[in-house]
Amino acid sequence: MTVAQIYKTTAAAYSRPFVDDQCNAWNRGLKDFTAAEVQAAVDQWQRNTTPDFDGRTLGSKLPQPADLRAICQRHREQETQRKSGKFIPCSQCEEGWVRIFEGRTPRGNLIDPKVGAVKMCQCRIDYLCVFFHCTAEELPERLRKHREGRAKQKHRNE
Repeated sequence: MTVAQIYKTTAAAYSRPFVDDQCNAWNRGLKDFTAAEVQAAVDQWQRNTTPDFDGRTLGSKLPQPADLRAICQRHREQETQRKSGKFIPCSQCEEGWVRIFEGRTPRGNLIDPKVGAVKMCQCRIDYLCVFFHCTAEELPERLRKHREGRAKQKHRNE
């Protein structure tokens, strides 16, 4: 399958007509990636339930080449990290953690704006999902099991 064929099937899935200029934009914007990488990016895009400014989910809209390019690049970075076994944080966080000063903690407590709190950055979540072969929704349970396994191993070694 080619990028042009992926565009054609994706446009049809979103009830959009095939547009030569848009197809050319996909070919130019995604030329550095294999058809399999582009198809995986389209699949991920379609599962994206993040609301856009108009309230519709991003995945309900036909992706642009730049959207898919970002997903493909992130997948390549994750694969490189997985192979090397080293986490490389993005430029928006500190070692995979982002400081926040408003909202609520996972347990429902208000965050003190003077002290703040930290939450896991999306780049770290993505890395851990690749490392543990799971989705973001499954990650908390996988991390819990991993911690329990490490605690048991530590106890056996003592």
